[in-house]
Amino acid sequence: MLFWSRTGNLTDFVGFLFLCLLWGIGGWLIVRHAFHLKSREKLITGLATGFILFIVLSNLLAHVLPLTAAFWASGVILLLVGLGLTWRSAEPSPFKTSELRLWPWMAILALVTLFFTMVLTGLAIFDDYYHLPLISVMATGDIPPHFYLDPPLHLPYHYGLQVFAAGLVRLGGFFPWSGWDVSRAIVLGLTPLLGWLWVRRMTNSNLAAGLGALLFFFGAGSRWLLLLIPKPFLIRLGANLHMSATGVTAGGNLLTDLMAPFPMNGGAPIPFPFAFANGLLEPLNMNLGASGALWEMTILTLLLLSMRRRSSPIGTLALSLVIASLALSAEHVYALLVIGIGCAVLLNAAVRLARGIPIRRTFFTPWGVPLTISLVLALFQGGYITDGFRSLFARLTGGEYQLLATDYQAFSFRWPLAVPTGHLGPLSLFDPLQIIILLAEAGPALVLIPVLILCWRKRLNRNNRLLQGLAIGALLSFTFPIFIRYGLDFDITRMVGAALWLFYVLAFPIVWRWLTHTNQAFRSLASLGYGIAVYAGLVMLAVEFVAIANPQVTYYINYKETTFSRKYWDRLEKNAQILDSSPERAITLFGRASFAATDIYVRSPRWEAFVANPDPALVARAGYAYVYMDEGWWQKLTTQQQARFNQPCVHLVDKINFAERSFRNLYSVKACGP
Repeated sequence: MLFWSRTGNLTDFVGFLFLCLLWGIGGWLIVRHAFHLKSREKLITGLATGFILFIVLSNLLAHVLPLTAAFWASGVILLLVGLGLTWRSAEPSPFKTSELRLWPWMAILALVTLFFTMVLTGLAIFDDYYHLPLISVMATGDIPPHFYLDPPLHLPYHYGLQVFAAGLVRLGGFFPWSGWDVSRAIVLGLTPLLGWLWVRRMTNSNLAAGLGALLFFFGAGSRWLLLLIPKPFLIRLGANLHMSATGVTAGGNLLTDLMAPFPMNGGAPIPFPFAFANGLLEPLNMNLGASGALWEMTILTLLLLSMRRRSSPIGTLALSLVIASLALSAEHVYALLVIGIGCAVLLNAAVRLARGIPIRRTFFTPWGVPLTISLVLALFQGGYITDGFRSLFARLTGGEYQLLATDYQAFSFRWPLAVPTGHLGPLSLFDPLQIIILLAEAGPALVLIPVLILCWRKRLNRNNRLLQGLAIGALLSFTFPIFIRYGLDFDITRMVGAALWLFYVLAFPIVWRWLTHTNQAFRSLASLGYGIAVYAGLVMLAVEFVAIANPQVTYYINYKETTFSRKYWDRLEKNAQILDSSPERAITLFGRASFAATDIYVRSPRWEAFVANPDPALVARAGYAYVYMDEGWWQKLTTQQQARFNQPCVHLVDKINFAERSFRNLYSVKACGP
């Protein structure tokens, strides 16, 4: 319990569970009465919808309410809306107990969530340095968040899942790291169940649903196939690669990289093999950074909700908020969805006009209304799109908007045309050797592109614009980075990865139905492709199993330091900055943003000067109220510099001794200032 709970108070945990019950019941009732779903779909889809709506509403209300009030108001609103729909329902029985008898679903959800919670406690990978201080500061009430290493700057970031994690920290008494682990695990628990429901709806086959859910969860690229290539030819394949920093760190050349562990901090006792990692399409069980698997869960939820009742304003509003959540958690997927549905509507309109069919206003409203509402929310709710819009508006009107500019980088034309990858660099489409690498890196998902083009083209006369829009958006998302470069190639590979995952989701039901009417040879070939698609994800799962036995806080915080978090998180003076030689550490432990960097990756020269010479008087005049000192930093100081911490104006607030010559001291230097 001490590893998970910052407060050690069971009441906090029970209170947050009660809040989850509010949005869970509310989401289920909204889905039950505002959408056309099968009985088996309503409970899980309702929980996922409630989860997403709770995040969106909490974020919106946090703009105008104290954070605690925003969370509770969101839960209550969802419950009241659900109860209101139930009361107004024309059904003879407002509740069907059969919908609540899906205990196997809940058992699977609980087991998968528990499993990945345990896995995540043993892993501190994929930008823990970024997310933990962000969640800690957000939990103190900074939503939408500012940049925690330069507090005046707004942070353009997809912080959707971090809102829920901040709720666990604020209300549930969790630590930032335990709240982040549980939040990601919940999404990883819901996503495969939603995938099962989606494929089951499309195929009416339990076997197909199970295999589809596993494909969506473990499906990845197949870089490991390159290991089957003879060594001399493998050396030739990698001769002209321009690898990213990850590839260079792993070994610097293709042959060495494929036999090396994946370079990362905070990994499992057995390292993840580089050959089974991927720079385009990670398996969902390795989608542990940024917003975790939240956008994939949202897409599957939208697919299940897409057959909504046209006459339900609540259904339209709920759908709008779910779509808007993508702008908060994955702006590239939101753009993919909006542009794709827009293109689908226009194509359908063109077909109707060509056939002389009149187009009425109702042709546009089913998706035009929710997309318009979501766009308005995207411009004001916070996140990457909001900050970009506000920054642009300020420039156009001659105003000023303080924004962290690291993630806003210029677009440029890419030549030679290439597919960017996160580890191996851009793979040129004019180099046959690099095309071989690309085929392995992307894996079987590439084979599904013709399936989407041929099959969804036939559906232009049908009314499901979401399916059409996702297919069109996925193709555009895959193609765009081939022609356009954006800052670092690593940043834009997420567009290719999103497209490849959507190829799996949209094409698998079609392929399954086709295989049921074809010969055994094609079925065997499809089985081989399926095995190749999921193999890397299963290998990564095996390494994740090992991580369970190695729980850790994160790679830059010692477990014993959690004592400081229990005593002082969000209890120091508001806006009190803390000087630390590892600034993310103090921000995570105390929940106080502190100036230390000019952007995410570059430390400020002024901060570096203070670390080299932490004179209490100079530090206090610069705006820092506290100094968090460890033995490594202390030993680098001169005797004279150490003696300055014995001045009367310096107060030792607290200290912890870990072992011989290992300690953490929290000093107050406020009295040393002017």
